[in-house]
Amino acid sequence: MSGSVADLLDSVAARQLTVDPAAGATQIRGEFKELQPLDGPQTPLPMFPTHCLPAWMMEQVEDVSAALQTPPALAALFGLGVLSTAAAERAVVHVSGRWFEPIHLYTCAILPPGAGKSPVFREMMEPVKRVEIRMDEGTRAERAGIAEDRKFLEAQLAVKRSAAAQKSGLDQDNARDEARRIAVELDALPAAADPMLRIDDFTPEMVAITMAANNGRIAVLSDEGGVFSTIAGRYGSGTQSLDIWLKPYSGTEIRISRVGRPGILLRRTALTISIAVQPGVFTSVMGGKSGDADASGLLSRFMWAVPESNIGYRDHLNAPPMTASVSARYTEAMLRVFDMPARTDDDGDTRHPLRMSAEGAAMLLAMKQTCEPQMRPGGELDDLISYVQKLDGRAARIAGLLHLAEHADHPAPWTLEISPEITARAIEIIYWSLPHARAAFALTCANVDDPFLHERRVLRAMADADDTIKHAAIDKLARKGQGRTWTASDTGTVIRNLIQFGYLARANQTTKGRPRKIYDINPAWVRPQ
Repeated sequence: MSGSVADLLDSVAARQLTVDPAAGATQIRGEFKELQPLDGPQTPLPMFPTHCLPAWMMEQVEDVSAALQTPPALAALFGLGVLSTAAAERAVVHVSGRWFEPIHLYTCAILPPGAGKSPVFREMMEPVKRVEIRMDEGTRAERAGIAEDRKFLEAQLAVKRSAAAQKSGLDQDNARDEARRIAVELDALPAAADPMLRIDDFTPEMVAITMAANNGRIAVLSDEGGVFSTIAGRYGSGTQSLDIWLKPYSGTEIRISRVGRPGILLRRTALTISIAVQPGVFTSVMGGKSGDADASGLLSRFMWAVPESNIGYRDHLNAPPMTASVSARYTEAMLRVFDMPARTDDDGDTRHPLRMSAEGAAMLLAMKQTCEPQMRPGGELDDLISYVQKLDGRAARIAGLLHLAEHADHPAPWTLEISPEITARAIEIIYWSLPHARAAFALTCANVDDPFLHERRVLRAMADADDTIKHAAIDKLARKGQGRTWTASDTGTVIRNLIQFGYLARANQTTKGRPRKIYDINPAWVRPQ
């Protein structure tokens, strides 16, 4: 293993709980963080590691972020969304054995109003606009011809049906046979719909219809929170609607039956989602529905960013202008990824397999093993179990995208192996995403008016507690009055916040098996009377 890869995995392991395989024990080290008021400053979430991106993409992300004075994570996630749109159904990552991972992503950045989401979106979406214009101009004559053929056959079919209805016996049978022949010919014609890469105003059924018209792939790209409301607001309305978001992430088949209209069958699906949403919209949409989101696994399919807004700290007089040459390199390189030809083998799979090196595959397994003990009760990741289950697959997808971007000028990048260095960069992005995912999930159980409502309730009750408090007691206090909408994950978020703000720390203990879920109360906290 190369030094850089080994160093990365060592640094990753150093951040996590220590597992002693000889003793079979997990050491949980509890130290109080600096005591802060619940509405006071928190430890800032990590900045997006732009150095993990290919040079042309890193330059664009940093240039746009500096000029528009926005956090790099916003431009980076939009850039990865564009890259996913370009590569979907063109490549698949072959990690090892029978492990094949689709290459498309779901990403979401959460930022307040006025934080610059729309200007960043416009800059990062320029390659998509170019491709859409090219697709429209390049297929206009063909679409006009198909539309004319369809009208002609429909007119012929109407004539044959009318003639058959007026005949009888053998003459009617012959006329109906001719009508069937025309109907089959009409059905074989491709759709004359305008070519589309993305949608941003839709219903779940429209997503399926659009995917069907675009060989199973489409992208939802938007800088507006209303899109997320459409996506997340369908919980409880039926399996069909949820499948539109859940199944395409894995690329699996979708069947939709419609009363009075032809059904929809998508053998393989590839949906990219790259959106930005306001915290208030996210909380109001997801408030009271976090249990549904956890149960469906939809939220865990996203890579989240909750970056700190620059509002109030921007220097409008001295912001550097965007560099035209940087934008041009970004657009040209992204267009080369869009122009990657589809695979043409007879099996109907249009995706080129991107082979991951054996060393890279071992790194993914090492990451998975590092995370495994932390999902135990009381572990560092016990509140992100569903999210962590998808980390290795998401790392493989990001590695595939970075590989295509790194070799955008190569005529056949699928003939090159995904290097361990690229896999290491993908893993670094994955570890960056963990605290952001926790911050996003915390918003699902937050109150729009008081995001720390549940934490304050627990603190009031803790005023009469001893030096420690049990997890079960915190759970009972936090979920009071919430009914079935409250989940164990929500309680975990409350505990995380109280630890983050210095009120609690995990009690020092060395145990074999399941650690006791007990927390020390900070003696420096002045308890309310």
